[in-house]
Amino acid sequence: MSSQVSKNYKVLHLGDQAFVGYNLVKLLQKNGIKADYLAYKNSQMHYNEDGCFFFKANSSERFNKIKIIRESLSHFEGYDIIHAHSVFSVPLLLSKNRPYALHLHGSDIRVYARKNDLLGFGLRKLVNKAKKIFVSTPDLLMDVSSFGKNATFLPNPVDFERFYPKKPEIDLQEGFDFIIFHPTRHSLNKGNQIFIKSFSEIISQGYNAKLVMVEWGDLLHESKNLVHKLNISKNVEWIKSIPPYEMADYYNASDLVFDQFHLKGLGLVSFEAMACGKLTITKYSPEYLKQGYSINPPLSIIDEEVKLTQEVISFLDDARHRKKMGSACLNWVKEEHSSSKILSILKQSYDEIQG
Repeated sequence: MSSQVSKNYKVLHLGDQAFVGYNLVKLLQKNGIKADYLAYKNSQMHYNEDGCFFFKANSSERFNKIKIIRESLSHFEGYDIIHAHSVFSVPLLLSKNRPYALHLHGSDIRVYARKNDLLGFGLRKLVNKAKKIFVSTPDLLMDVSSFGKNATFLPNPVDFERFYPKKPEIDLQEGFDFIIFHPTRHSLNKGNQIFIKSFSEIISQGYNAKLVMVEWGDLLHESKNLVHKLNISKNVEWIKSIPPYEMADYYNASDLVFDQFHLKGLGLVSFEAMACGKLTITKYSPEYLKQGYSINPPLSIIDEEVKLTQEVISFLDDARHRKKMGSACLNWVKEEHSSSKILSILKQSYDEIQG
């Protein structure tokens, strides 16, 4: 199947989640497909490119949701397909008979769509009427099926021109023997406390390691308190949010990367770190991943503190094995998240919507 869209579609990606929409638009444009982007402007990104449009209302502005609905509706004309991400799909409820694909990313279908409020009602109606439903992780296929609908797993695009093994422009060492990077948001569904406790045990066993974490998330205060309580503050560096164009340097400057320890699927941190050839440690369910991937990733399945500690120590003690596993991670993500695979899925799906 050709990776090019066979018909002269014009697609609008409405809203975004973890820059998936933006990266998909760039991928489509690069392959000669007419695609535009409408979302919040993120101050951390430095793009000012053709086809990128931004809401005038900001996320904290009063009545911003009403303004965004109005802006979205006024922007729809001239597009054959609206590819709407998560809760940004709500304006489609007011746009009759407009073909759209609904792209779900997690909490939208796991949590919000099950609530008995206006948003929950709206999301359920959108799921029911969507001509095509995409999910960003295979574990969400079952969540969509519980509403009596089928979905297609669309692997998150990875910018392999930005994320690849290279010599970093930063040095995080500062006298430490090992650098562990944990950029994941601090929240209930990430299980950050599991890793922080495990890291404390690693330090207690005499390893001269530094943990780099990002200051963001609803449970940031709780994570900082735990670090203080465990008396490991001198081994932890807290940094502000990192612009996406600098993330590759942090991955490449680290010995190990840690993602979440609660959900069943893989997150963006895992994909980007693996693209940099870094061994990534996270929790995932092989049972759910096999629904979307030809083979499971070369990652250990760990979500328990003691086993996690043992696993990390084994990798810290064996640099050769760590590098070998990092190479295996790179090969896996380049195969399973290839541009050709993503484009093929989009082509077929857009054909179905217009068919």
